[in-house]
Amino acid sequence: MHNLEKLKENSVWYDANLDSLLPQYRGRYIAISDGRVLGDYGDFDEGVDATLAEGYAPGTFMVHLCVPREEELPRVYLSGRADFSGVMA
Repeated sequence: MHNLEKLKENSVWYDANLDSLLPQYRGRYIAISDGRVLGDYGDFDEGVDATLAEGYAPGTFMVHLCVPREEELPRVYLSGRADFSGVMA
């Protein structure tokens, strides 16, 4: 699966499961891959660093602040082939 497809899959899973994630992870940065939460962290960089250290390649996971939709910031997507950090959602 191409990294951008994987990122989209993780994002769709997050959106579909947000209501069940909020009670446990609200205000935490969660790393997601393959339809599951890999871990929760105090900040974005910690989540990325820890998930990379676990052996997940860039573009195969998503780290996102778990907050209600109305509190969300634009999403940033990084993949092994492209960096979309300058693109606003």
